[in-house]
Amino acid sequence: MPDEELVVVQSYQWYDEAKLAESVLRAEGVPCELFDEHMLAGRPMHVAASGGMRLMVPASRAKEAMELLEASTLSDEDLAAQAEAAVPSAEDADLLL
Repeated sequence: MPDEELVVVQSYQWYDEAKLAESVLRAEGVPCELFDEHMLAGRPMHVAASGGMRLMVPASRAKEAMELLEASTLSDEDLAAQAEAAVPSAEDADLLL
């Protein structure tokens, strides 16, 4: 990562969510670091007390990173629709047997 000041674009309470966000940025070529991941992973009480795992990027890429993270976030309605679509119908149940 360049010798540029790093800024926090998001903080996460859950390790899986933090790693997913990190992978979104890396896939788009945005350099990033997930601070405190090793210290806090699997320790929910410590994560809450510390303010979470911090996803940091170079200051010059912060706006881009926030836009990418926003675009990759599903709304509650989208999540519900995906969950409903994943439930097999009565006709599909026969295929599962």
